[in-house]
Amino acid sequence: MKTIAVWIAKGGTGKSSTCGNIAWELRAKGRVLLVDADPQGNLSSWIHPAPFDLELADVLAGSAQLADAIRPVREGLDLLPTF
Repeated sequence: MKTIAVWIAKGGTGKSSTCGNIAWELRAKGRVLLVDADPQGNLSSWIHPAPFDLELADVLAGSAQLADAIRPVREGLDLLPTF
């Protein structure tokens, strides 16, 4: 398993766009889990605009299991959303 993280404190630098595009391209090479840890949740709404019942905060708080919070987006691409 490989991990790619994109982080910078300043907003508006293209983090969500970069992550979404990298994940979209990598799904052709294997299964990808995209974890949206940005409190704004922009990437989650762009990638999967349907409402979610569970999110990353629920998993971190222990009120949900990781497997229950992950949502399939496309073949090879899953999302752990934030809203």
